Amino acid sequence: MVLQACGWFCQQNGQRHRCGGCGFSSSGEIWSILLETGGSYRQIAVDWLCDRDIAGTKWRTQDRMFEKLSIRNKLIVLLIFSTAMGLLGSVTIVLYTTFMAEKEATQQELHQVAGILSENMRAALAFHDPQSAGNILASLKTNPAIQLAFVEEENGTLLAEYAGGDSLRAEEMRAIAASFKMDYEHESPRWDLGGRIGRMEFSYHFVIQKIQFEGKRIGVLAIISDNDAMYKKMLDFAGLQVGSALVILLVLAAFAYRLQHSFTRPIYEVLNAMRAVAKSKDHNTPLPNSRRDEFGDLYLGFNAMLEKIRERDEQLRLLATTDALTGLANRRHAMETMEVMVERSRRTGEKIGVILLDVDHFKKINDTFGHHVGDAVLIGLGKTLQSCARRYDLAVRWGGEEFLLLCDNADLETTAGIAERVRQSVAVQSFETGDRMCLGVTVSLGVCSEVPIAQAAVDKMLEKADRALYRAKESGRNQVARGE
Repeated sequence: MVLQACGWFCQQNGQRHRCGGCGFSSSGEIWSILLETGGSYRQIAVDWLCDRDIAGTKWRTQDRMFEKLSIRNKLIVLLIFSTAMGLLGSVTIVLYTTFMAEKEATQQELHQVAGILSENMRAALAFHDPQSAGNILASLKTNPAIQLAFVEEENGTLLAEYAGGDSLRAEEMRAIAASFKMDYEHESPRWDLGGRIGRMEFSYHFVIQKIQFEGKRIGVLAIISDNDAMYKKMLDFAGLQVGSALVILLVLAAFAYRLQHSFTRPIYEVLNAMRAVAKSKDHNTPLPNSRRDEFGDLYLGFNAMLEKIRERDEQLRLLATTDALTGLANRRHAMETMEVMVERSRRTGEKIGVILLDVDHFKKINDTFGHHVGDAVLIGLGKTLQSCARRYDLAVRWGGEEFLLLCDNADLETTAGIAERVRQSVAVQSFETGDRMCLGVTVSLGVCSEVPIAQAAVDKMLEKADRALYRAKESGRNQVARGE
C-alpha cells in the first residue's frame, strides 16, 4: 500500500526518480517525504490507503462467506446464477430478433398492400374515376391497423381517401401524411425500383407508392398504419418468454439437474423449431404436441402461428400469381410455368403448344359501350378459355385484351384444334350491354408448337405465336393462324 501511495505522490508532484515506480529505497524514506510535504498531501495519502484497505476487506469477507458454503449450496448458487444469466441473454436475443422480424414483416405487408392497390388503381387514375378509387380503398376496412389511405392525381388533386378510426386520429394522420409527402416528393433517389418509399416510426409506419402507366407517373398512393397490433403482439410474446424463464428458474432451484432437464427440454424444442423455421422458411412442420401443461399451450401457440403464416403465404401466392379481373394466371406465373414446361419438354422430347389470342376491336367495344362491358367481355373470355383448355393446360391473361394458353404435350395440330375450339366458343357467345342489347365478339389467334432446346426458345415461340396472331388479324380477324 505504501509503495502505491508513493507512486501516487510522485505523480502529483511531477517527480521522476532513478529506480522503477518512484525510486525510493525504503518505506521509511517514503513516509519521511510525506511528513515533510505538509498536512495536505499527507492526509490525502492516508485517506487513499484507508479506502483501499476497506474495499479489499469487503472482497475478502465475501470470498470467505462463499467458501463456508457447502458444495451443494455452491452448485445451487452457481446453477441459479448461470441459468438466470443464460435465460436473460436468450430471452433478450429472442425478443430482439422477433421484434426486428415482426417490424420487417409489418413493413413488407404494408408495401405489398400498396403494390396491389396501386396496380388496381391505375384504371381509376387514368379515367379520373373517384368512385372506383374509393371502392378500391374501401377494401382496407378489413385491416383495422390502417388509419389513413389516399390517392392523389399527378397534379396533386385528391382523387379518393379512406380514413379508419375516429375523426381526431384521422386528422392527425392527414397532417402526418402531408408532412411525409412534402419531405419525399422531390427526393427521387429515395424511391426504390418499384417507385415506393416507406418508413417505420414509433407509433405508426407509412408507405408512399408512385402509380405509373406506360412508364409515366399518373398519381401517388399513400397508406399510414399504426403499430398497435405489432406492439401488442410483442408484449404478449415478451410476457410468454419472461414467464417461461421464471418457471424454469424456480424449477431448477427446487428440483436440481434431472428435473431441470425435463422442464427445459420443451423450451429448447420450441427454440430449435423457431430457428429451423427461420433458417429453412418451411412452415409446414408443426411441433408434435402431447403435453397437457403450459408447454402444451406454448406448442399450440407456436403451431397456430405457423398455420397463420401458411395461410398468409397462400394468400400472397394467389395475389402474386392470379389476375384480379379474370381469375386466370398472370404473366409472371405464366413465365414461371413455362420454365418448368421447357425443362420437362427437353427431357421427354414432348412439344409445347402456345396459343396467343386477342379480342377483335376491343378498343371500339370500350369506347362504344364503356369499360364495364369491356371488363365483362374479358371475364367471359377467361371462363371460355378455361372451359376449352385441357385439365393440364394453363390459361393466362397476358395483358390488356391479350390472352395466352400454354398447352403441355401438344403438337401443332393439337394446339391448332384447341385454338379453333376456343374461337368457335367465343363466336357463339353474346354479352349484355346494359340497354337490352346483346354484343357478339370474336377473337384472333396465333399458335405455335415445338420442343424448345433452351430457355431462350420460349421467347422465340412467343414471337412466332405473336406474328401468327397479327397475320390472323391482317387476314380478316376471327381466325386461327399457325406460326412459321
